[in-house]
This record gives sequence, structure tokens and C-alpha cells, in this order.
Amino acid sequence: MRINTEKETLGIFQEKEEQKEKKFSRVEQRKIESWRQRLESLARTVAEDKTLKISVGKSGGGWAYALDGSREVFFDPQEALDREGEQEGVLLGSIAHEAGHALISDWSFIPDSIRREIGFDSTLRAVEERPTDQIARERLGEASHWVDEMRSALTRESGPRGLALERLGYVPQFVEVDNLIVFDPVYTDEQREEIPERAREAYEAIRGEVERMEHTYPEKGASKKEKLRLAKERYKTTYKTIWSEIKDLALEDRENAIVRQTALYLLEQNAHWDEEKMGGPSPLSELSPEEQSELVETILPPWKKRVTELVSEHAEGMEGALPNVKDTDTLERKLEALDAMTANDFGYKSMPVPMDKLSDELKKRLKEIYESLEKQAQEMLKNLSEEDLKKLEEMIGKMLQGMMVENGIPAPPPQNPESPPPSGKPGSGEDKKKEQERIQELEREIKERQEALVQKTVYDEYYNEVQPIEEKLYADLYDLFYPRKSKKTRLKSSGSKVNARALFNFISARKAGAKDVPANIWETKERPTVNDFKFKICVDLSGSMLGTDGDRIKETLKAIIAITEALERLGVKIEIEGFGKLTEKPWNELSREQQNESYNEPDKLIMLKPFDEKLSDDHRQNLTTILNVDGSTPTSMALQKAREQLSEDDTKHTHIIVLTDGRPNSRIRTEKEIDMLQKAGIPPIGLGIGNGTSMVSDLFPHGEGDISIEKLPEVLTKLIYNLIANPNLVTY
Repeated sequence: MRINTEKETLGIFQEKEEQKEKKFSRVEQRKIESWRQRLESLARTVAEDKTLKISVGKSGGGWAYALDGSREVFFDPQEALDREGEQEGVLLGSIAHEAGHALISDWSFIPDSIRREIGFDSTLRAVEERPTDQIARERLGEASHWVDEMRSALTRESGPRGLALERLGYVPQFVEVDNLIVFDPVYTDEQREEIPERAREAYEAIRGEVERMEHTYPEKGASKKEKLRLAKERYKTTYKTIWSEIKDLALEDRENAIVRQTALYLLEQNAHWDEEKMGGPSPLSELSPEEQSELVETILPPWKKRVTELVSEHAEGMEGALPNVKDTDTLERKLEALDAMTANDFGYKSMPVPMDKLSDELKKRLKEIYESLEKQAQEMLKNLSEEDLKKLEEMIGKMLQGMMVENGIPAPPPQNPESPPPSGKPGSGEDKKKEQERIQELEREIKERQEALVQKTVYDEYYNEVQPIEEKLYADLYDLFYPRKSKKTRLKSSGSKVNARALFNFISARKAGAKDVPANIWETKERPTVNDFKFKICVDLSGSMLGTDGDRIKETLKAIIAITEALERLGVKIEIEGFGKLTEKPWNELSREQQNESYNEPDKLIMLKPFDEKLSDDHRQNLTTILNVDGSTPTSMALQKAREQLSEDDTKHTHIIVLTDGRPNSRIRTEKEIDMLQKAGIPPIGLGIGNGTSMVSDLFPHGEGDISIEKLPEVLTKLIYNLIANPNLVTY
């Protein structure tokens, strides 16, 4: 029995995990922006960094500090709205924790080979949570209880253990230990008893080192060198002492994951097996009827639970995916029900198997069957099992490093009868008033300190104006650089990932006596990633860009800031180069002699930010110098340089964005360069920002003029997507 749908089970779960972006009302947007400012003020104080940026993340996407050097923290806007009021402490504790990461976390020196060891990365992140919490408590002083409120909130939710149960059907041992590393300080005795004994014993063996790591954070005002030294100390202790205790458990987890995939493989083979064609019974018959019954009876309840959730959330196309199966039904009927619940050909490998509920005898038998399979099948199951663990580890990493508090408002913690009662009546207006006064007093202190520390630069003033534009552009381009769904899977004769269905067909054909069957059993999924893109931004520095009272170049600067910040946040490589001339001061502030000197100087190309450097404050300062434009418009010179530079670049998708008023020195030479770029597969995008730039549309085949800054995200996104979606316009 097969249930055919357009959606794959894996795709449905991916959609569920990523969640579609919520649209907020104007009132909600104002509240979110107010929260962003409050959180940024607090975070900068904790992190001792006035440049730390707090940005609005995806609704339901959790909290995250980027460890890529961008000095940026993302917060969950929906959670900010949900927790406003009595649970504000959870939000403030979350942002203090993320600021703690910004202050102490650095893993740039850790070899990739070590971080790829299954289990190590989540252990590394778990250990890092302890000193991060502690430094946040210290910097908050009397308000340190916010961190404990945040951490307690997560213990009342599923956390890493719940995530593992949902995805795999059981909790790997290394996850159990990592869970204790993070939450032991706030766990009750009852919660600790839920952890298996072996994991508790492993934690007790490393508890001393974990607690020592909790206090290896820098003193206030410590140098970068000292922060790095402490980060390396935590890593060395984690790898040499803590990980060495957990590593054996992780190796057992890998074996367990292979056994899980073997069980799923046998069930899937049985569902599609034709005894007459294959000349014998399915591989599932390697298990005795009693063993088959144990396997089916164990996995049937969690499968029914998962499919019930899927049907309730994605009713369309899921008809019949939850068959009516009874405990008294035959084994054959139950096997048919399991097959129906997978909903598609690739569903088995994603379904839960409660390994902790299978008998040791059955797990041993499944391992023996795995070892008897052909080498290609073994390799396939091994790869699938490792993918399962790595994916789980990545998701736990996001939860620990970023998703400190998930969506929803948990119930308040139970009162401890042994603790002294609070002053006044519990939940009284007097208590709430005092708490609000303490929050307001701390916020006033933070605000005063920030005002003393931060001097707004020209760049800051322009950025504040275009921040909503930058956020919109970031959101519009996100799906291009981080596509949620892969393109169609293609099969090849070589690769790194085996396609289960193709392997099954290949083996079946060979056993049936067919010859010269192509071994196209390897998957390859083609989709662009953020590393496939590179943008060069060329800026017109001619005197005509001043427009009326310098308004045109001011609007252009806003556009450059919005584009640059959005692409930088997205992780896209960018270079910004001006063409024309710049003066030290605005033209109208120069003396006659200085104006004459500038007039006699030749036009040139001016590098403002190169590809091989991360966007820094120095680069941002460079960008503001374009306000002092003074030159003619050597557009063809800039395009020639870009063509020569990018034609030899092996990046798949290279793009040029030209911000100009559309008045080049030589239209003929400029059109020739545009044509040559088109033929080279690098068609430039022309943008004219503000009034008086309509000629851009005539000059650039892929361009638009008279663009208001508010329309920039819509126009630029349309132009970029148009080039990507229409291969006939460009040959990559």
C-alpha cells in the first residue's frame, strides 16, 4: 500500500523546522524596534563593545550570536512580543547571554578536522554555555537573576533531549551528557534522575573540569590577547579531558545509529520487495517472526504520533497517511501501515526508532545483518547514520549557541516551599512595581553609559535612516543565498551519497541477470549557495552626482550602506570601488585654489572596500567620503577593470552593481563595455538612486533609474532574481 503525495516527508519536516516568516503589524513592528534598541543597549554594556549590533531575526528562529566575526546578535521578534510584561527578564537574560558569547567566544583556531568528529562540536558548545552564563551574571550585577530566568525557562521546554527524541526516537548518549553540562546548575533531582546512569556517571567524572571552565572568562577590560588565551584554555581542556570521557559514548552512538538505519532499511526493502522477481524472500525475513514483531510493535507508536502531527499540520496531500491499525492486527497488516505512514519513497530514513526500547538481542541481530550486507549497502547506511547525528548536532548547536529560549510562554516555575517567601504578597502589585523600578533604574544607567561611550558617526546617522531598508533587502535576498529546498536530485556514477532507491534497483537488476546496467546510484543536488556569489559595486564619483544640494549622492550613500550591510550579513563577498574623484571636504567648502587643483587632477578608480577583507569600521568610514565627489564620469574605465577582474574569477555567479546617474563621459565606450560584459556572462546591473537618474534605464539593459530609497529592496531583488532565473540573459 503506497500513499503518493507531492510533498516528501523530509521536505515537510524541513518546512516545519524553518517556519515561514510572519508578517507583523505596524504596531508590532514599532514594539519590536523598541525592544531591539533596549536589547542592543544592554548587550553593548555586557559585551563592552559599542559596535555590537542587535538585529531582528526570523520569527520563531530563536536567538543567535554569529561566530564569524560580524559582531552581530539576532533575536526572535515573536518571542519579544510574547514575553513582553511579566516575562521580560527571560528576554533580558537571553540577550545578556548572547552578549557574553560576543565577549568571550572564539573558535577560529580550532582545526576543522576536530570539529567534524561526531559529538565533539555539541560538547564544545555545551561547555561554552557555562562561562557565558556566568560572565553575563557578573556583568548584570543585581539583575543577574535574568540569566537564571532564561536558563530555567529552557529546562521547562524540551531542550536538546526533546529534539533528539523527535528526530531519532531516542537520545544519543553524548547528547545526554551535553545536556547535563548545560543544565545541571538549574536541574532538580527529579530531572537528573531522568538521565540514564551511564551519562550521569560520565558527567560526574568531568564535573570538576566543567565547573572550573565556568570561571575561565576574562576580567573587565581584558585585552584581546587575554581573551584568546582563555578561549584556547577552554578548548584544550574540553578536548583533552572532557571530550576524552564522552568520546567512547559517541562511538557507541555511531554504532547505534547504524543499527537504527539498518532496521529502517529492512522495513523499506520489505515494502517494495517482489519475491517472484527477486527470487526469494525480502531481507526482513533475516529476522525471526518474533524479532520482526518486536521491531514493529516498538516503532509503531512513535510513527503514529509523528504522522498524526504531520497530518494535522499538512492535511492537504496527506490523505490516508494515517491508516487505522489495531493492536490485534496481523504483522503483515502492521507492516503495510508502516509503509503507508512514510508517505513517499524517501520517508523511512527520517522516521523515529526508539533504540533504548529495543532488546539487546534484537540490536545485536540487526548489527549482524548490517555486517552481512554488500559493501555499497553498508556504506549507504553508514553515511545515512552519520548524517542523522551531524544534523542533530547542528540543530543542538543552534539551540545552545542561539536558541536560548524557544517560542511560546512556558508556565511559571513552581514555588520552592523551603525558600523564604518574597516580601509582600506573592504576585502582588507591590512586587511587580519594585521589579519594574529596578529594571527602569538599570536601563537608565545603561543609557547614560552608552551615551558617554558612543559618538555617532556620519555613517551611523545614515545607517539609522536606512536600517528598515537594509532589513527588507536582507529578507528579500535571503532565500536566494540560502535556498530552503534543493533542486531536483540527479543520479551519477560517482559521488559521496548513495541514493537508496537507485541502489535497490541496481542490485535487483543485476540479480535478475541484466548486464551492462549503469551504476548511477550516487546523488548530486545542484543549487547555488552563498559561496557561489560575488558582487562588485561600482560607484559614480562625478560632480553631477551631487544633484540639488548634494541630495543625489546622499541618497546613493544610503543605497550603498543598505546593499553593503545586507550582503555582508548574508555572507556574500563584496567589493566596492568608486570611479571619478574625491576631495577632502565638500566642494563648496574648498578654497578657489583647492578647487582648481582638484579640477586639474585626472579621474581614477578608488578602492573603498576590497573582496578579501571583512567589512570594518574603517571601510564604513571610507564609504562616507563619497559625499565629497568631484570628477567626471569614467564609467567605461570602471567596467573594463571589473570585466578584467571578474572574467578570471572562478566564482559561479559574479555580479556588478553600478550606482550612477547614467551620464558617462563616453556613452559609446560604456555601451561597448556593457556588451562585452554581457558576452562574458557578467551583465552589470545599473541603479540610479533619486530624481534625475532616469538615463540609467536607457544605458543598462538590466537597470532602472529614478529609484526612491524605499523602493531599493524591491527593484534590486527583482533585477538579481531576473538574471538568476533567466539563463538566456547570461551564460555562467
